[in-house]
Amino acid sequence: MSIEKYKGDVKVEKGFKDTWKETGKGLGQAFKGLGKTVIKTAEVGVNKAVEWADKPDSVTCQNCGTVNPAGSRFCTACGKELK
Repeated sequence: MSIEKYKGDVKVEKGFKDTWKETGKGLGQAFKGLGKTVIKTAEVGVNKAVEWADKPDSVTCQNCGTVNPAGSRFCTACGKELK
């Protein structure tokens, strides 16, 4: 298979090599975009992991001093609302 192309008055045949070269350039651009998407997705994942790791493992009750599991709304000892 060849693609005919004219350069001035001279007919130039574009062969498989040239066709594949152009296809490769197109694929290269597509993979470049995919790579950027993968990097952005990984960045978001890392940021979420850091955010999660920075959260405290426990909450201390300001009323009685009891250490409660993180995410608790009320103290397990005195029942006061945790802030």
